Amino acid sequence: MSVCDNRTASAALLTVSRHNTRGLQPDFLFLMGCPLLLCLSVLLFMSSLATGQISIYHLQTTEQPTPIPGDLTTGQRTEQPTPILGAPFFPVGPEAITLTQSDGNYEPVLLEEAFTYAGKVHTQLYLSMDGYVAFYVPNIDELPNPQLGKDVIAPLWTDVEADEGGRWTYEQATNGSLIDAATAEINSMFPNVNFSASWVFVSTWENVPLEVASGVASFQVVLASDAGDVSFILMNYGTIPSIPSAYWLAGYDMKNSDFVTISLNDSSELSSTSNINIPGRWAFPVHTGPIGPPVPEIFYPYWHGTEMYFSENNESAVPIPLQRAFRFFGSYEYTIYVNKNGLLTFSEPLDEPSPDNTANINTDLVAPLWTDFEIENSEKVIYQEVTGGPLLYQATQDINNMFPGNYFDASWLFIATWETMSFENNTGSATFQAVLVSNGADVSYVMLNYGPIDSTDQYFVAGYASTDGNSNFIPETDTLNLSSSSNVQIPGRWVFQVATPQPTPCQNLNCAWNEACMPINGAYGCGCGGFNSRPNPDTFDAIETCSGSTGSLSLSRCQLFEAGYPAEVLHLNDRNCIGQLEYDRLVFNFDSNSNLCGTTLENNDTHIIFKNNVGSTDGMGVISHVGGINIAFSCVYPLIQSISMPMAIEATGSIYSKELSTEGSYQISMTPYPDPSFNTPYSGTVTLEVNQQIYIAVKVEQFDGAPIGLALDNCWATPVNQIDYYIRWDLIVNDCPNPADGTVAVLQNGVSTSSYFSFRMFTFTGFSSQIFLHCQVHLCLLESGNCAQPCDGQMFRRRRSVDVYDSASISMGF
Repeated sequence: MSVCDNRTASAALLTVSRHNTRGLQPDFLFLMGCPLLLCLSVLLFMSSLATGQISIYHLQTTEQPTPIPGDLTTGQRTEQPTPILGAPFFPVGPEAITLTQSDGNYEPVLLEEAFTYAGKVHTQLYLSMDGYVAFYVPNIDELPNPQLGKDVIAPLWTDVEADEGGRWTYEQATNGSLIDAATAEINSMFPNVNFSASWVFVSTWENVPLEVASGVASFQVVLASDAGDVSFILMNYGTIPSIPSAYWLAGYDMKNSDFVTISLNDSSELSSTSNINIPGRWAFPVHTGPIGPPVPEIFYPYWHGTEMYFSENNESAVPIPLQRAFRFFGSYEYTIYVNKNGLLTFSEPLDEPSPDNTANINTDLVAPLWTDFEIENSEKVIYQEVTGGPLLYQATQDINNMFPGNYFDASWLFIATWETMSFENNTGSATFQAVLVSNGADVSYVMLNYGPIDSTDQYFVAGYASTDGNSNFIPETDTLNLSSSSNVQIPGRWVFQVATPQPTPCQNLNCAWNEACMPINGAYGCGCGGFNSRPNPDTFDAIETCSGSTGSLSLSRCQLFEAGYPAEVLHLNDRNCIGQLEYDRLVFNFDSNSNLCGTTLENNDTHIIFKNNVGSTDGMGVISHVGGINIAFSCVYPLIQSISMPMAIEATGSIYSKELSTEGSYQISMTPYPDPSFNTPYSGTVTLEVNQQIYIAVKVEQFDGAPIGLALDNCWATPVNQIDYYIRWDLIVNDCPNPADGTVAVLQNGVSTSSYFSFRMFTFTGFSSQIFLHCQVHLCLLESGNCAQPCDGQMFRRRRSVDVYDSASISMGF
């Protein structure tokens, strides 16, 4: 296949949107002035390096790639080409071998060209179904292990369910379109390397099911070598489900070295994150020689970071958005500028040489070696942000050894290394490193490490400065001495604590595990942490509970605080009724007895309603960007219920519990008694004779002491246990005894939460001796005075709507 000359290929590229690299389809690219069959099958576009962003786009032509020489493996070749998974994946070509290994197994692959990794030349690798490449014989179903200490490359080391579907392929090439594509893409990501691939290996896991997660995963590993000193690992990700953290690992390892991990909060983030600004792609240049302790030994490993060559675009600094905030004295920093003149800044780049007087510094900065450097070709800065893995353990150990008694636990690192930087006056060069260390909250350290540094007569500054007056500079007048001096008895290392725990605010707040202490408007409180998904933010994740005459409203403390409403400024209608903290929730309680808290009681034709509000006093902090807050909530109870009491063999009282979604709950009981004292109910096995007087108590629970009454609307009996059976005998009709049954007496009705009536036992002709009792009741406000109408011998239909909401049963035998 021929390749167009640069002039023709450049003319072939039209403007392409750079905002959605993964969604770009091949049809959106057009070729002009270049015969389609003479161009590369994969073209790459790179956005301006001045922005620090690189976007890769792929164009697949109709020409088939040059066939790859046959492999010496036993896999099966595909019959037809597979469609491209899409950026950032390399296409699966027609010569790719489809593997059919069983679950957890591996495929030995003879390499078409020797590959040097970790100082050893390999002619064979082992491709594991479980998402990694090993240069040793792997164990079947080996769990992900960051302390493995072996030569392994793992795009997604997890338990793949090979027997359940998906597709697993690999291919390798020493010439053709795959070589061209790898060369072009690697040079676009690492422009100063001048890389020319001589061998490429690609393995793709496409829609493979996982053992420990629902859904399928698509990912790919690409190994590329120039048959010399330079090799690259590319890891490409499509859809990745969320996998429990103990069951996945991504990165690479070398014997006698730390496992280089892709540190993310969740495996699903692999599809959208990157270390080279191409979502879903992670790229690593790897040393072909053996890797042991960093040189110098006090340096943190940096060879797998992101390299910046300032000479490419004459930029003085590159802004890097941080995954987590770094506390630098009184401020929380979310962006770092890596400056070519040997310093880190937070608010803006700073490209000027170091000042002659440190008193003139008026910005927050960390300066491992702030001076004037000449930018030619070899000078570079490598940086990386670390949120997991062995480097955090190393930083934890280092800080606790240097500052015993602080009990520090590192959760975040930012490492920037200036490598072979040439002094402006050509007096030599310097290699040095700045490591920012944080516990993810309020404790931070700055570690400055110095490698080989020549002596120079240039003015320089080393140390840190902040706008609030906290500054500390290394008292050396010769750069040569930086590599041998120290404030922690480790030659070449200076360490400073740049943020200490707040004396009281955070300690007294007792933030929950999913909250984080943070300042807003000058006041500290518990905001939502990284593991808090902030559910239902419009209502502060409100949870309302109603039970009888009591109610409560539970709100998310961290959501309230982030909206500008700390717990201490919120209250119910009665300002003395404040919320109580229950773990990460702020709970407001009221009841209609001794703790009204400004609760109002209302009723309509169908419901009784308790109402209250959560409001705020003055906001928090020195200033406020929010107004007042008012959260109205209510407990609603249906007025009318129906309750049934079947009479069976055993005399037992039952309770009917009414629970409605978004409504309150209460209980109604119906209990038989032998006499009008209503002291001791029937229990056990009893025998009731026909025409024997029986006394019935109907009670509503949980409203004792509240101004609420229970009224009997209608009570009736049926010969079967069916509330709406067509044969029935009325006992109470419209609050009053049925005049057709002279044995019925309403003893108490509508004056409290208990009502009583009695009647004489009877049986239904032609049915069994059992009868089943049912009542329809309603709740009412006693102060209204019309809970139950007087019974003067005439029954009047009550002018109100009647809603039968539910029924319940009580078993009782005679």
